[in-house]
Amino acid sequence: MVMTMKSKVKTHILLYTCYLVYSLSLVAAKFAGEHPLVSLPALSLYGVSFFLLGFFAIIWQQVLKVMPLTMAYANRAVVILYGMMWGALLFAEEIRWNMIIGAIIIAGGVVLMVMKRE
Repeated sequence: MVMTMKSKVKTHILLYTCYLVYSLSLVAAKFAGEHPLVSLPALSLYGVSFFLLGFFAIIWQQVLKVMPLTMAYANRAVVILYGMMWGALLFAEEIRWNMIIGAIIIAGGVVLMVMKRE
């Protein structure tokens, strides 16, 4: 199947949206962990996390229709970048220089993988 540049861009946007939804499910689970296990806030947040994981699964299947699994899964490392972003923005976690270097290496690897497949 030959993909045009426009369809490749759409596919990658869908892929990174998929991983963004996945990272948000992890954020909801982390917020839930701040409450007693059997409490309304915790159960609600775990419900949100479960819903987002279901939504992620649906988007993931759509991505796999047009992209090889090896390519889609290689891009999963972007979740680490999303995790750093959510940690800093929502949980006041410190981003250290070694984390930034690691993120650059991860982003570079993702870019190389994407460029190699094209």
